[in-house]
Amino acid sequence: MIFVKLFAFPKSKRLLSSSEYKKVSGKAKKLHSGSFLFLYSPNEYSHARLGITVSKKCSKLAVKRNRLKRIIRESFRHMNGTLPNIDIIVIGKRSAITQDNATLLSTLDTLWKRLIEQ
Repeated sequence: MIFVKLFAFPKSKRLLSSSEYKKVSGKAKKLHSGSFLFLYSPNEYSHARLGITVSKKCSKLAVKRNRLKRIIRESFRHMNGTLPNIDIIVIGKRSAITQDNATLLSTLDTLWKRLIEQ
């Protein structure tokens, strides 16, 4: 039970409204790879918060977009304890849809580590 709470993804760790997304994207710094774009800015909370965007331009199939979102959330849950107090928007790119899960997770891990170093 403790393990589940440690890696939970409650509402307090999500960007929920469009105004929160606009606030982050308005003054955002960027990190990118071939598969993802990270927009991030400091927040006033004691933890990192995540917003995910995967548009229909990536894939018209919701199954593929949802798979990508699940992988991003899972990666964030594992890195959440080490991230600074920032709001992050992760934007999935078209090339991410065709990659396998292991490749996506390693790409995300690299981006999280680059984010921590900055």
